[in-house]
Amino acid sequence: MRVLTLAAIAAVLGCVASASAQPTTPEPRNLPWRSLLAWQPKQGSVTYGNDDLQLTVSASEAASPDQRVPVVTVRRTGMAPVTLRGEPGIGWRFGIGRIDSKVRAPAVLLESFTGGAHCCSVIDVAAPDAAAYRVVRLSHRGVDGKTSHMFDAALDEFPIDLSGDGIADFVLTDDAFLYRFSSYAGSMPPPLVLNIVGTRTVDVSKAPGLRPLFAMKMAEARAYCAAPAWAGNERNGACAGYVADAARIGQFDAAWKQMLAQYDPRSTWNKKPFPADLRDFLRSHGYIR
Repeated sequence: MRVLTLAAIAAVLGCVASASAQPTTPEPRNLPWRSLLAWQPKQGSVTYGNDDLQLTVSASEAASPDQRVPVVTVRRTGMAPVTLRGEPGIGWRFGIGRIDSKVRAPAVLLESFTGGAHCCSVIDVAAPDAAAYRVVRLSHRGVDGKTSHMFDAALDEFPIDLSGDGIADFVLTDDAFLYRFSSYAGSMPPPLVLNIVGTRTVDVSKAPGLRPLFAMKMAEARAYCAAPAWAGNERNGACAGYVADAARIGQFDAAWKQMLAQYDPRSTWNKKPFPADLRDFLRSHGYIR
């Protein structure tokens, strides 16, 4: 009987050990508020959590690993799941934050870097309201005047409210200035500030609360516009940005006088004289009347 009892105990212990060896679902990783985390396909599927929000990032199916993109599934208690799918590219970042002070639920942002010469980022947002998430892809007026989802600039962090109206401001750049008055390297485009309103992207760059942002950019562009002439110095790209920034904060006339004293009249980048070309451009893009 003693032998049988020991055998029975050994069998029970074996079952317990076998059960404890079974794989368990890992706890979701912590998802920091307002941080943008990088993702690559080799990371596979990873789940993150923050309060009652759960976010799973996985790689899409593709013929080859370098064609995979992130698929971000967002789950929150009491709300239907929603999915963000990245664009093909060379890198991706994601994060959570608040885009409307009146809505407690966090928004989820996915930024895709497509690669290529000086380009581009595509920004998708799962924006919450009281009952559900809606997917919004940021858009703007492209260089050709048509609606574009491609941005030259990228976000450094999850956007915050800069204007004081309770809505997060996505600060990018007005890409219409790129290559327009100088090379890409010589261009200093003014900020382009976007809000998400419902399912639309709205340009709020003229908002009075954003004047400190444009004043800072104006000072930076003015320094380059007023730099001494030297071979390869493309002052006109900076002068264009300087005057555009000034127009946003009601200082166009003073900046225009400064520009006339500083711009490079020898530049052959544009067919028209620079001042006339710049004025027409600013008028057609809504910076001045």
